[in-house]
Amino acid sequence: MTRSSVKPDAQKLLCQIRAEGSDEWLAKMAGFGIETSRAVGVSVTRLRQLRRGMARDNAAAFELWNSGVHEARLLATTLFEPDELERKDVERLVCALDSWDICDMACNEVFRKVPFAVELPWEWAERSEEYVRRAGYALVATFALRGMEFDYASFFSAIRLGASDERKMVHKAVNWSLRQIGKRSDELWGKAVECARELSHSDGRSARWVGRNAIWQLSSPKWRPVCA
Repeated sequence: MTRSSVKPDAQKLLCQIRAEGSDEWLAKMAGFGIETSRAVGVSVTRLRQLRRGMARDNAAAFELWNSGVHEARLLATTLFEPDELERKDVERLVCALDSWDICDMACNEVFRKVPFAVELPWEWAERSEEYVRRAGYALVATFALRGMEFDYASFFSAIRLGASDERKMVHKAVNWSLRQIGKRSDELWGKAVECARELSHSDGRSARWVGRNAIWQLSSPKWRPVCA
């Protein structure tokens, strides 16, 4: 067995995570707005070091995920084999999200790679659960960052809907998706700015913030499209 295909031992990894927990890092996590009630205080950098050389393995990933330990779930996202996940598996994962960092990491490491990824944002953006909804918008932002094919122009309707959500973890993801879509091309930049200006005049506080913040960032030369 080569170094790059070592089968992960979930229990050993879990023991390592618990042994390396740090109150100092736990405090830093809390400062970033991360849910720490089930965390032990291990950085993502260290988690990636622990994961190095290991093959993707859904059984081990689910074992880590089911532990409920925050860092174990972060590590699990890097061990899932997305091509082998079914919709029921993805639903199980997204419904268990309880912190923005796991949500965003799952979007990048797992959800964007499943065969039915492009269908998920439309479904999740309409859901009521806080982190399921965040995942819908964070996933689109991830698509844009990764240069993936997606019907970005049509997603502005979902952005207008989600911008009115007063929950911080939702409307911040809406803002993120709006800004990243605007960086995809000149055409999308124009549509994103138009959408942002519309939102900036909304009655709702969260929608106004989404719009004004997006205008501020998209108006900067460094935020102009990277794929014109």
